[in-house]
Amino acid sequence: RDPMKWLYIYGVDGLSVSGGGTIDGVGQEWWARSCKRKKTQPCNTRPPPRALHFEECRGVSVQGVTLQNGPQFHLSFTRCVDVKASFLRLVAPADSPNTDGIHLNDSSRVQITDNLISTGDDCVSMVGNCSDVRVRDISCGPGHGISIGSLGKNRTTDRVENVRVDTCLLTNTTNGVRIKSWQGGMGSARDLRFESIVMKNVSNPIIIDQYYCDQPTPCANQVGFAVSSLNRTE
Repeated sequence: RDPMKWLYIYGVDGLSVSGGGTIDGVGQEWWARSCKRKKTQPCNTRPPPRALHFEECRGVSVQGVTLQNGPQFHLSFTRCVDVKASFLRLVAPADSPNTDGIHLNDSSRVQITDNLISTGDDCVSMVGNCSDVRVRDISCGPGHGISIGSLGKNRTTDRVENVRVDTCLLTNTTNGVRIKSWQGGMGSARDLRFESIVMKNVSNPIIIDQYYCDQPTPCANQVGFAVSSLNRTE
């Protein structure tokens, strides 16, 4: 069994997940083993599973559900098209590691709207080759804010384009909106628009980090990642 997969849906078209129920990932045991929570503890070589993960699906809708205490990401989509995630409640303690609310990887035509997200990591994150993404009416916090990246890890080529984030409230988050790329990565992040975002008690409201390095020793100084057509409005 793949430890990365708990509730895993592959290759399904036209699926709707809805209702007022709660999915509890009971992630406490996994968090206790994380070296991110206990710095003196060696990192666990077996990554925790994602709570609800869709891969290579089309026309997926997830709405009206509570996902809580995920061992890792609460709701994630990989290589999916035409996705709607709305009216969700995604919650975990502020110190729970890697518990992103909604995570996108290589997915397009995605609508993330009207959600309450309170976790220990990014409220919404998107990585390699995502496009045509709309994030709207999100209440985020605590957590790490809304992130594009990290992009270009291990010198890979990643592209993220046509992303709109608007009408969001971020409260007590580490970051507001963030774009992060690895040194040596290739590709681009372009046509990104952030507007009508209210931030309260946010440590780093806007971050563009082209020297992202998630390791204890410094990463080599290499060519950076291209960021273009970035717009921010009140």
